[in-house]
Amino acid sequence: MSLLDTRWRLTQVEETPLWTSSYSDTYRSYIQFTRQNTTTGLGPCNSFSGTFSQGNTAGQLTISQQASTKATCATQTLEDKYLNALPRTVRYEISGKELRLYDVSNSLRPLLVFENSTK
Repeated sequence: MSLLDTRWRLTQVEETPLWTSSYSDTYRSYIQFTRQNTTTGLGPCNSFSGTFSQGNTAGQLTISQQASTKATCATQTLEDKYLNALPRTVRYEISGKELRLYDVSNSLRPLLVFENSTK
């Protein structure tokens, strides 16, 4: 499974699994990393885009602050956590169909968890 050109559906934001949350329409949230080092995605409320870079060491990943549309919705708090976690990312790992993003402070508990949703 490759980080690039895969649509990664958001399944967890910090400690909140989306399938058990009371938020609606969060199942559509995703991120995609392109070969041109750009990101595109959809949060619970807004679409977003930005850039990323992979380091020289396997698993290193830096994601820019994402530019997003500005609609508000009932799940704004969750979206804010999602978009604020992306630029804190320093490392990723892929296990099976799951992508996990980590910050510098914790190597055991991911900031964000995604599942491969490429058809």
